[in-house]
Amino acid sequence: MQPLPLISHASPDAVVAYRDGLAVPARQFLADARRVAAALPDGRRHVLNLCQDRYRFAVVLAASLLSGRVNLLPPTATPEVLRQL
Repeated sequence: MQPLPLISHASPDAVVAYRDGLAVPARQFLADARRVAAALPDGRRHVLNLCQDRYRFAVVLAASLLSGRVNLLPPTATPEVLRQL
């Protein structure tokens, strides 16, 4: 079975996001996601994504998908909820 593509943009130069007023091409987004995926610790199956910056949130979500991990998205980041996770 073929894996589904992470993004649907046909060109690696297509703009997928804007960060600090600058366009981020698909090539950079995927490179960032691969870099984060490679930096995730071995043996852990879950990623707690608490990023408040939208671009970083998307990169961590993509890194989770690339590494086959579960991306946890708590409804709130209160200390009690974080302890439960």
